[in-house]
Amino acid sequence: MFQIQIDEQQLKDLYMSEVKKRLDQLDKELTFWDVKELKRQTNMSWNTMQDKFFHHPDFPKFKIGQKWYFPATECRAFLIKWARTNQYNFKKSEKEAI
Repeated sequence: MFQIQIDEQQLKDLYMSEVKKRLDQLDKELTFWDVKELKRQTNMSWNTMQDKFFHHPDFPKFKIGQKWYFPATECRAFLIKWARTNQYNFKKSEKEAI
């Protein structure tokens, strides 16, 4: 028979340390993405993004001067919803390429 003893204080310290790491990581996230960061986050080319979702009326974006900005939180939520909605809506030519 096995007997396991857990030091509750050590467990609590470990838990709090991991929570702090996650909170620190969230604090480091960007508020706005630029085009370069959007391409990195989606792993898509600029042309693909423009073809697939950039012009969608619900896609969150704004332009200051010549530069596009994308609110990170809203953009991430849109992209997840968009991907779920469109994952099976491929054109025939795209199906053949798979």
